[in-house]
This record gives sequence, C-alpha cells and structure tokens, in this order.
Amino acid sequence: MKFMSKPVNNISKEVTELKRKLSLILVILMTIMAWMPAEGLAQEDKALEQAIRAAKAKIEIPESFTEFSYNAGTDRGKTVWYLDWTGKDRMEGSLNVRVDEDGTILSYNFYRPYQYDSTRKFPKVSRHQAAEVAEGFIERMQPGLVSELKPVEDSELLQMGSAHRFNYVRLENGIPYRGNTVNVEVNSETGEVQSYYCNWSQGLAFPDPGDVISRQDAEMGYRDNLGLKLIYRYNYDGEESRLYAVYVPVYGTSYAVDAFSGERIKVSQYYGPYPGMGAERAAMEKSTADAADVIELTPEEKKAVEEVSRLLTRERAESIARGIKELEISRDYEVSRINLQKDWNVGDSYAWELNFEKKASSSERSSGNIWVRIDAKSGFLKGYSRYLPVEGESEGKYTEDRARKTVEEFMKTVYRDKFNDLEFDPAYEGHYYPLGRDENPVSYSFRYIRKVNGVQFPDNSVYLSFDAVNGRVVSLSMDWFDLEFPSLENVLEMEEVYSKLFEGIGLELVYSDVYTEGYERPEAGDNKPEIRLVYNARQEKPIIFDAFSGRILDYSGRPFVEKKAAKYTDIAGHFAEGQITALAEYGIMLPGDEFRPDESIIQKDFLYLLVKAMGYYGSFEDDSKLDEMYNLLIREKVVTKEEKNPDAFVTREEAVKFMVRSLKYQDVADIKGIFVTGFNDQGRIDPELIGYVAIAKGMNIIGGSGGNFYPKNSLTRAEAAVMLYNRLNG
Repeated sequence: MKFMSKPVNNISKEVTELKRKLSLILVILMTIMAWMPAEGLAQEDKALEQAIRAAKAKIEIPESFTEFSYNAGTDRGKTVWYLDWTGKDRMEGSLNVRVDEDGTILSYNFYRPYQYDSTRKFPKVSRHQAAEVAEGFIERMQPGLVSELKPVEDSELLQMGSAHRFNYVRLENGIPYRGNTVNVEVNSETGEVQSYYCNWSQGLAFPDPGDVISRQDAEMGYRDNLGLKLIYRYNYDGEESRLYAVYVPVYGTSYAVDAFSGERIKVSQYYGPYPGMGAERAAMEKSTADAADVIELTPEEKKAVEEVSRLLTRERAESIARGIKELEISRDYEVSRINLQKDWNVGDSYAWELNFEKKASSSERSSGNIWVRIDAKSGFLKGYSRYLPVEGESEGKYTEDRARKTVEEFMKTVYRDKFNDLEFDPAYEGHYYPLGRDENPVSYSFRYIRKVNGVQFPDNSVYLSFDAVNGRVVSLSMDWFDLEFPSLENVLEMEEVYSKLFEGIGLELVYSDVYTEGYERPEAGDNKPEIRLVYNARQEKPIIFDAFSGRILDYSGRPFVEKKAAKYTDIAGHFAEGQITALAEYGIMLPGDEFRPDESIIQKDFLYLLVKAMGYYGSFEDDSKLDEMYNLLIREKVVTKEEKNPDAFVTREEAVKFMVRSLKYQDVADIKGIFVTGFNDQGRIDPELIGYVAIAKGMNIIGGSGGNFYPKNSLTRAEAAVMLYNRLNG
C-alpha cells in the first residue's frame, strides 16, 4: 500500500539513524492512516486512480509537470483527494486539484512563474474576456452550474493587478444563498485560470418562496423586531478624532426578518465587502535614557516629557492593582513585567500593563499568573485576566442570571463611580457552549455599554468573562474616554431614518443558515444546516446613518462613497472621451459630474489622478487629506517639498517630470548630454527636463502636436487624462 509518492532515500547504514528514519516513516504512515476513512483503505488504489482520471478529464496537466504526489482526507462525509503535479526542478510552477470521491472538482490552483511588469498597467486581458474564461471554466468543471450562480461584485470599479477575481453566490429559486459560493481567478496577462474554489453543499432543503410576506411587511417586521438605535461612535486615526451620533442596527448583522412570519431570527453572518471594523489597539513601549544637558529637545519631545510627568508612577500603578481586592493579588504574586503603553484609540491616553506571577509550591500543580491594565492618568482598571484551573469536565455551578448578578456586584465595587453609567447589553452573545441541553455552561461572557445623554456609546464598553465553575470574574476589558459629547438636539426622528434605510439600502430576500440551540452551525458528516428564507439588509453599503443628516457613513465616520466609475456629462464627442472613460472605470477620476476637459489642470488634481494611477486608493479628493497625499508622493520621490503648490497650474514639462518620476526613471532622466527629444521646440524645454521629455516620448506617453511639445503651456485636464492613459497602456 503506497501512501507517499516519494520513498525515503539515502538511509544511513548506522543503526541509530536507521531507527530514527523508520520511526519517522511510521509516524507519517500512522498519521495518514488516521486521516484516511477506514472503509476506503482497501480500495485506495482504485479510488486514487478514479480521482486522477476525473481531474485529467477536465484539466490539462502540462507535460513538464512529471512529478506527482497526493494525500486524502474527508469533507462532509466524503473522501477528498488532494492531487499535486509539478516539474522535476520545481521551477516551472505547480498544479493542485482537490477532487471528491464522486469525481467533482472542488478546487484548482495553477501557479506558473511569470515575468510581471513592475509598473502598473491596464490588463492585457479585459475584465469581460476574463469573465467569459471564468464561466467557461466553471461550466467545464461542473456542467450546468453557471446557471445556478449570481456574480457578486464588491465594487463597480475595475481593478489592475495580476489577476481578475470573480465571486459567485448560489441561486435557488432565483434567490441568493451565501452559504455556497464559487470563486475564480483569471491571470490578467495570459488569460489562464489560476485558481478555482467551489464551496457547495448537496442535499440541502430550501423553503418554497411562494408564501413569503411582502417587502412592505418585512420592513414593518424589521422596525418591530430588529430595529435601529441611536448611539455615539468614536474614531481616531492618529491625527484626528471624531465623536459623532449615528443610527445603527440594534442587533448588527446577527439577525434577520423571517420571510414568512416577520419575526426576528438568528442567521449565519456572511460578510460582504464592508464587514464590521473593530478598533485595533497597538502598543508602543517607552524607554528612557540619560542624555547630555547640551542636547536640545524638540517641541514634540518636550510635550511627551510633560505628558509622562502627569502620569502615575509604576509603583503607584502596582499599588492600585494590589489594592483592588477583587483581583486577589496576594503577596505571593510578584511583578514579572511592567510596561507603559500608549492607547492609540485616544490621542493622549496611556496605560500601565503589569504581569504578576506566583511560582507553584510543592503542593500546587501550576503557577499563577494575573495580568492587569491600569489607566496611567486616572488609575481605573482597564483590563484584567487570570487562569483558574478546572478539575475534570465540571458543569457550571451558576445559571446565567446568577452569574450576571455576581458580575454586577464585582463591577459595583471596581467601578463604583461608573457603574450607574453602564447598561447591560442583551444583544451581546458571548462565545460559550453548553455541555448539554439541561446543563449550565462552564463560562459566561457579558457586555455592558456606557450611556451618555441617554444613548449608548459602544466604543466605551466593559467585556467580562465569568468562570461558572469557580464562581469568579476571570477576564475584563474596558475602554472609557474622557471626551466632550455633542448634544443630541435636532437628531432625525427614527421613522425618517427607517425611510433612508429602506430606500437607500433596502432589504433583500435571501436563503440563510440558522443556528440551532447553543448557536452551533452543523457542518460535518451527514448533518445539514437548516436553511431559512429571510429578509436581510443588503450588504453593499454600511448600515450607519448620520443622526442629523441621515447620510450613510463609512466605518471611519466619513460620508460613504460608492466605488463606481464617474459618468461625466461634458465629454461626449471630445477627443479624449475614450481615455477619460477608460481611466474612470479603474477609479482614476476626478470627483463631480463634469470633467471640464479643456480647462487647465492644477497640481493637486493632476497629482490626485497620478497617485490613483500608481495604485493608491486613499480618499485624497478630500482637501483635508491633501497633506497625506503630498507626503506619500514626497516619500515616493515623485514631488519634492519645494515643488508642492496645490493650486498652481501644471505645465506640460512639469507633468512629464512627475510622470517619469512615478515610473522610477529619474536617475536615468537626470543624465545630461545624451538625450534628444526630436521635438522642434526642444530649445524651449528646461535643460534639466530634456531627459524626462525624451523618456516620456520614447514610452509613447506623449506625442506632441505638429512636431512641437509646447513645454511651457499649461496642461489641460483632457491632456492629463491622455498622458495617464498612455502611461498605463504602454
């Protein structure tokens, strides 16, 4: 019986080495045998042959891929074969296929090293051509499957890159089921399919949609059983902090409206292009060193010194931690590590993190460890965790209600001045799993949200874990910002926001998995997820509404902008219409409904288009982000600090200079005395820029007019588009 494609060679004659290698082989064999389904072992050779034939019937294996290996496993009760082909020298790439016992191709990956052009260019294979290739491949893998799929696009904008990516969702009765998807990647230079993945479940039962409630009734069900709520949100990006009021769903994306009853129902979360974005916390350790008195501190350094002078000392932080009796930090615990860290979600917030350790005594099985986080200004407890061992498979001794009461008594002591501003969050579902239908869980998780001016501020919350066996709080995480909260006068009425939700985003009818008791989603073996028909909010936009204007916001609190190509109203029939339109399809466009093609372009607009052509997708059209764009271009050596002049008109020779620098050819362009542009008016070109103009002409970025370049003329917006198009089409 052969489990490995390559025998172990060059076994040493030394007995010890022989034993070592034989032991290794036995371990590998036992591992694979444990993975293989027992009933399939006797027929392994035949089943493998069938899998290879099924793969080669639909996929052409390059003749140079002479090396073959395989392994096997199970997926949803079926044997699945993993087949791998590559060349002897492994330099030509590899091809992998995953095929089940029925001969269905589940996934395919083809890697071949390519000499990709490092500069950003329009794909050689168009998106439309690639889509035809992708759907043809799907049809070849599983005839008829394409008719059961719906393309899903994260954005209307096209993407430049090494591959076109296509995502499809399953359709049943013309209704999407996001639990089953197909994904295909097509190489944008060669047109070859380089990956295919099919996640498909057989034997699922889909409810008949004949008797579903109307969309209007679903909207009423959403209002009554799901609903929106008014909250404060906070965002800090390192430079600017924003505290703002918004309307958001009460239950996030965890629930939908049952399409037959209109009731609330818990569904599986299949994230779309805008998944929820949690605040990420980074830490920066501070160190100090003695410095000579002659060294002058910068204003920023002086500010940091002043900040530290206002913080608690490490000794005071340790004393506060030990003084919280609920944390049970006895004298047996010693500080093993202490760090002062900056909280990046608030500009001037710092915290002390302390690790306390107690070495195990001869009678104890393990040592103790307690981690504590103390706000370095106010001294309140921001974080805490400890491990408590549980003997055996113990059932929890606390019901959920009793656990919650114990947790709240803990908080009343630890947060006596803040507890009344905290509200229990019934919509939060901690991750715990009951031992059985009638048994208590071994742990519970709870969340309490801060309320300000009568509304919740979820960015300030307390998360707690409760050990239901030992009866103690074992972890805690808290954020509490000292901020000035805006008034909530004149916020929109809830009904007005519902109108914006249903008209601006809308509900869609979808099939979705639902959770069983205990929130477990059955997948393995013969278990099938229960499919229900629900109305859910569409996923193309975030469900965040400005509380005053009703405008949809993104997750940073700025107005949400759909990723779609601009449709300008003033370019029809213009000589640059094709180039302007092509650029806009890839997101290289100026904001607004008019392009104003014959107007002179100013520096910030030209550089905005250029930075998009370089592949950067920041929201640089906002004037508040101008410095960020310029800093990026200065770092990339496209612009110098001295050349920054956002509202100045750009000359044709200046545009060429920026363009060539963006391609990283400035070192060559700066060589003097070797370039001839071929333009009649070369004498009018800045001598420092002759090399740049010559390179741009050689790359067909510019062509001139009547044999002239007109270097000092202001560049028009249309001419800028043509130059950028030529740069990407080279």
